[in-house]
Amino acid sequence: MGLVSLDADIVDRRSESGARVIYEYQQTSISHAQLDPQASKIASMAKSLGMTPAELIEFRQWVRRVTKECDERLANEMTVVYTLNKQRTRILKVEYVTKAEATEVAPVAGGELLDLDQIFGGVLVRGCYVFVSDQALEDGLTRYRPHELLDGLISERLRRKSAA
Repeated sequence: MGLVSLDADIVDRRSESGARVIYEYQQTSISHAQLDPQASKIASMAKSLGMTPAELIEFRQWVRRVTKECDERLANEMTVVYTLNKQRTRILKVEYVTKAEATEVAPVAGGELLDLDQIFGGVLVRGCYVFVSDQALEDGLTRYRPHELLDGLISERLRRKSAA
């Protein structure tokens, strides 16, 4: 069997299966949009946002990277979660869990827990849950006994809020 016969057999099989056959010696002018059906969608989305397709692709990669970093931080950083009764007069449960686990237990967004120290001063109250950051926990335990920790941190927060 000669090389020409082998090449013809390959081309015949490809054309039978519906594959596009392009010979090496052919000059083709296939645009990127014809090769990738997603390209036309990306181009139209980019145009509607006032961006170029390259800028949109770069933006989407940035979003993926930030999401991945946030997921990793949520899985690694810890928080103390106090569960209170409906009247918020008694502590029912205290847990030291990852921030990812805390988002599953309580109605709180992961981004809020990642910014616990910077935005919320280390203490965040959501419904019948109180979240305390590691840093606030460490600082609070130097000033308060463990059973007085939550009351002390909340009263400090209220004092700072009323002073501002």
